[in-house]
Amino acid sequence: MGKRILAQRKGRGSIFEAKTHKCIAPSRLPDIFEPTTATVVEIMHNPGRGTPLAKFVTEDGQVFYLHAVEGLYVGKKIRLYEVDEPSPGDIMKLKDIPPGTLISHVERTPGDGGKFARASGTYAQVIGPSADGIEVRLPSGKMTILNPECRAVIGVIAGGGRVEKPFLKAGKKYHWMKAKAGKRWPHVRGVAMNPVDHPHGGGRHQHLGYPETVPKNAPPGAKVGSFGARRTGRRKR
Repeated sequence: MGKRILAQRKGRGSIFEAKTHKCIAPSRLPDIFEPTTATVVEIMHNPGRGTPLAKFVTEDGQVFYLHAVEGLYVGKKIRLYEVDEPSPGDIMKLKDIPPGTLISHVERTPGDGGKFARASGTYAQVIGPSADGIEVRLPSGKMTILNPECRAVIGVIAGGGRVEKPFLKAGKKYHWMKAKAGKRWPHVRGVAMNPVDHPHGGGRHQHLGYPETVPKNAPPGAKVGSFGARRTGRRKR
């Protein structure tokens, strides 16, 4: 009889569900828009997240969490808005950040909590004001124009070089992938399976034998390979 292929089983949930019960808290800029200060009370590891998580407490007792930046430590005080000399961890509006400053946790629209430069070791850079807003270089190298009222955190996200350390053995990779949200590991190639297990399976050797492009509106059972690809890398001689 065979069984449903991986693409179909992913829609059912079970082992592919996110392990949200392990998460400590969401990381986003606080809904505080008045000048104040906050203190770093703890820096912790959040399962499923590759960046250290810093816990802040404001003067009036409000608690919020952000990705830790390089230079943060327990007991350090950060400032929200009205900052004369920016230091790592300070939260400022883009219009008040000097050009050339490295920033992270950048908002796409004012008040959304931060969307850009959140991965470990990443950062954006303020280029300067333009006619339509503030020009910012994103981690990808792309230039974008953002609202001057958007907020950002001063500094580079901590945890840089995380992907450079090898896993060394399959067991370490297995447990790391198990903590990720809905990831399946190890990955088995479709051509290595039997015909009942995958549309690419079967044959006298591990070779597909026909184009792997499928339409974008293909059903889950057939949507394997290159989805609506204009080209696959194969050229006619």
